[in-house]
Amino acid sequence: MKTKELLFGACLCMFTACNMPEKGMDVDVYEALDYCDAQVQRTLTELKAAEGTIDYSMMPRNIMDSLNTWH
Repeated sequence: MKTKELLFGACLCMFTACNMPEKGMDVDVYEALDYCDAQVQRTLTELKAAEGTIDYSMMPRNIMDSLNTWH
């Protein structure tokens, strides 16, 4: 019985994965990478100490809802 359930689940997953809609799924990879790079550079700028080194004790954890900077 368990084998049939696992087989059914696996077939259902494969069927779902093969039938994903294509419209609305266009992603500009370069735009996404540019955005991520900009966010990383902004974070590194915020973490830099006065002498230009990065203060790893200030590693960001999250961004609060009302703020725009790392907490």
